[in-house]
Amino acid sequence: MIDPGAPFVSMLDPATGTGTFLVEWIRRARDSYVAVHGEADWSVHAREVVLPSLNALELMLAPYAIAHLKTALELHEVDIDGADLAIYLTDTLQRGGSGQLSIEADPISVEGERADHVKRSVRTTVAIGNPPYDRVAQDDGIGGWITDRSGGRSPFDDILDPAREHVIFSAHASLYNKYVYFWRWAIWKVFEDRPSLPGVISLITRVLG
Repeated sequence: MIDPGAPFVSMLDPATGTGTFLVEWIRRARDSYVAVHGEADWSVHAREVVLPSLNALELMLAPYAIAHLKTALELHEVDIDGADLAIYLTDTLQRGGSGQLSIEADPISVEGERADHVKRSVRTTVAIGNPPYDRVAQDDGIGGWITDRSGGRSPFDDILDPAREHVIFSAHASLYNKYVYFWRWAIWKVFEDRPSLPGVISLITRVLG
């Protein structure tokens, strides 16, 4: 059920790196708001609408920390300090947890629970970003649940099966690539996790080869 009076757009960058797309998203949101409403209430709108609908996931610690810093500095430039940024350290392709809070409320476990909540429960209507490009072995487990066939079939098979039917065998290995996994994950998150809702996926990728 969609509340027509509530904000609909919710953005997720599943491999945010140093936060380049997050910063640009905030800049575009600000430009759009100011063009219609002026500067006066931008900080309130940012805190109540823009930032709560912005989520980002990153696996590596260094770019994750830089993403926090860059986003905080961007907000500071428009007098928004101390905002709670939904940028989480996690492996996007791994399934979320059970949803049960850890007994030990240490920062790492809390971070993991919040990341799992985004992956498991937060509606996403826009997925943007620049996922990693790296060809990998077929059975190395890097694809997480996207390539897991323990249940007989994986989400990745939705890509592999048409390729087997229409593309020569020598090109199939090109599909075992991190950016293909992220595309499949984004398709699930935007279109399949909440069926029948409109959505947009815009990921920088490359031609298979």
